[in-house]
Amino acid sequence: MQLAKIKYKMLKKEVIELSLTPEHIKKSLEEIEKNQPEFFAQNKETIKKLITELHIWFDLFSLSPFAELYGYTEDNDLRHREQRHHFKGIEAAEWVFTKKYGKIYAPIILSESCQHIKDDFPHLDDIDKIPLMEDWLNSDFRKKAIGF
Repeated sequence: MQLAKIKYKMLKKEVIELSLTPEHIKKSLEEIEKNQPEFFAQNKETIKKLITELHIWFDLFSLSPFAELYGYTEDNDLRHREQRHHFKGIEAAEWVFTKKYGKIYAPIILSESCQHIKDDFPHLDDIDKIPLMEDWLNSDFRKKAIGF
């Protein structure tokens, strides 16, 4: 997996550099362009920025220095998914990104948030199997989802 180095502005103050695998971003952009070609063409730069930020937001707790705050110290520590990879995370993403980019982007934010989680959990073949926040408290779910 190739890592992309990006700079991410936190709280409008400091800029940190994060390593991010670009697969989620690339797949999202291709899907939006295929399914909504006119909207994509008219809003390409905004959509690129939104999608990049959305995927960073979902995986932020796996990226240094945030991972260390939560004890996610191992490389590719899948425990970061308990933070936002669930329905409440999708709702939060919709709220955060529609506030920033506008309600016109809500359908994209929702679909790509769901897709991010489904891509990270290949055994989730439909929306009904996206975990709830409470599922992460269940040790059987955690073992099945992330191996511990």
